[in-house]
Amino acid sequence: MLALQSCYNALSAMFGLSRDNLARAQQQLDEYVPQRQAEIEAEEMQIDRLTDHLSRYLVELLPHLQSDQHVSILNQYYKVSTEFERLGDQAVNIAGIAAKLSENNTAFSDTCKKELAVLQDLIGDILDDAEKAFTERSEEAASRIEPKVHVVNDLIGEMTRNHFNRMSAGECSLLADATFSNLMAEYKRIAGTCSNTGMATLVHIHPELASREHLFLEPL
Repeated sequence: MLALQSCYNALSAMFGLSRDNLARAQQQLDEYVPQRQAEIEAEEMQIDRLTDHLSRYLVELLPHLQSDQHVSILNQYYKVSTEFERLGDQAVNIAGIAAKLSENNTAFSDTCKKELAVLQDLIGDILDDAEKAFTERSEEAASRIEPKVHVVNDLIGEMTRNHFNRMSAGECSLLADATFSNLMAEYKRIAGTCSNTGMATLVHIHPELASREHLFLEPL
């Protein structure tokens, strides 16, 4: 259906914009640049506008759909639009954490930065899977997401323990503690956003899963 294809194209664009903004935000953690902060905020406004337009269009389109399958697809598109908007919000939040570090003239330790780079690489892999899952309707990519999300959660737990030990040993600044905790929370949310995107993709491929989305990795 042409109308649903248009929604799909808009959602693909939203994901790309949000992911680009996330990349900018992570650059701010490495080197804070005020101009880049302004670009992040401007891009977020564009993402919000696109989300508002798309949400209204989806609501207006619903009464015109004739088949249950199309209704199921539209419902998943609506959920995914929320997830992609959240990804944009998470990028802004990470940029805000970078701004806080800059304002306090504080930085993470070199050891913390190395651990953070590992986490960011893993998050990047999950984002790759989420993008492939949605844009190519890839069941294989969607099914790869959840196991990696579990690894993210385990890694964040280990990083948090290491961070606490470094603070106890005086190797990490106490001023960076709150920002570190907030940053870990944002990366958990990004992983969750990707997990929900994978779920939506599988429901799109297998509409019969719509009533049991929490079991979306169950053998089909």
